[in-house]
Amino acid sequence: DNGISELVSVNAPSLRSLNIRQCALGPLTLDSIALCHNLIKLDISTALEIPRECWDRMFFDVPHLEDVDIGWVSGVTNDMLVSMFCRCRRLKKIVLDGNKSITETPFLRIITNDLKGRPIRSAQYLPWIKYISVQYCNDMDDTILNRIVFDCRGSLVIQDYYGTDIVYELIRQEESTDSL
Repeated sequence: DNGISELVSVNAPSLRSLNIRQCALGPLTLDSIALCHNLIKLDISTALEIPRECWDRMFFDVPHLEDVDIGWVSGVTNDMLVSMFCRCRRLKKIVLDGNKSITETPFLRIITNDLKGRPIRSAQYLPWIKYISVQYCNDMDDTILNRIVFDCRGSLVIQDYYGTDIVYELIRQEESTDSL
């Protein structure tokens, strides 16, 4: 942990991409990631469990973060995702593959209602997200994921449990076929 954290800390101001896969990340390393204010891409997939307090510090001030892979990181919860989504407003891509304890709940706020009550994409919550992968996430409701993609009108693709892309055009075709 000391070696990785020192390497990250020394280079923090200039780091734009950080890939630390398949290793234990201790509090020192996780806290050093929080110093990477210019980070755009972060891949910590298959890291061992990340304590909530470290998670909150790590995602507190990375305003440029666009691409995150936290697949197969044990202990990730819905609340942790909401915390990250509220702070990292520039996210465009997130990979959550294999996180067994999460559901579709953190994604519900992607859709809001306009003044007439019609569903529209939120301008505040994950406004730039284009791609979400939830492969091997057991507790996702595919109907809700389909609805979110549909209400985003083509601006979002979600990869489901089996790795199949949920795409607006396909859902729209199914709905128009069903109405015949």
